[in-house]
Amino acid sequence: FDAKNVEVHRLLGIAYLHKGEYDRAEQQFAKMLELDPEAARAHQVLAGINLAKNQVDQAIDHCRQALDVEPKNVDVHFLLGLAYMRRGRFDGAKAEFEHVLRLREKHPGARMNLAAVHVQLREFDLAQEQYQRCIEEDPNLPKPRYSLARLYLLQGKLDKAEAELTQVLKFDAEKANAHLFMAELYQARKEKDKAVQAAKTALSVN
Repeated sequence: FDAKNVEVHRLLGIAYLHKGEYDRAEQQFAKMLELDPEAARAHQVLAGINLAKNQVDQAIDHCRQALDVEPKNVDVHFLLGLAYMRRGRFDGAKAEFEHVLRLREKHPGARMNLAAVHVQLREFDLAQEQYQRCIEEDPNLPKPRYSLARLYLLQGKLDKAEAELTQVLKFDAEKANAHLFMAELYQARKEKDKAVQAAKTALSVN
C-alpha cells in the first residue's frame, strides 16, 4: 500500500477531529482503511466517531477489527466496553473493563465504568469495591464518592451515603448536584427542614 497516502489521510483525519468535523474525519480514516485494511488506529478512531454518533454496532465492529491487529490495545478495549454498555450488553462490558484493568491497573475510566456495570448487574458489593478503589487512587476526586453515595442510597444505607456526600462537598462545595442529592437523602430520612435547606443551597450555587 501507499504509506505516504495513508499518512496524509491520517493527518487530515486528526486535523478534522480537532476541529470537531467528525464527518470529514470519518471520511479520511475510511480512506485510510481502503489503503491499509489492517490500520488499527483507523479502526480505533472510527469506533470513537461511531460511538459519538450513537452508531453502536459499527463501533463494536471497528473495535473488533482493531483488536484483531492489536489485541492488547487498552484504548480499544475501553471503547468496546463503552459500546457494550450502550447496547446493554453488561456482561461483555464487564469483561472488557476487567481486561483493561489487567493491562493497565490504574485506569479510572475503566474502574468507574466497571463499577457502574456491577450496579446494573445488581452486584452491589463488587460495585462498592471498585468505587472504593477509585477513591484510594485519588481521594480528592468527587465522582467516585458521589457514585458510591448513590449506591448506598440505592441500598438504603443512608448514613453511609451522607458520609460520602459530606466528603464530596468538601472538595466541590459549589456542585449543585451534590446538594440536590443531599436534599434527596434528607427527604428519605424524613428530615424535611434539612432537605429544604439543601435544596435552597443547590439553587443558590446552580
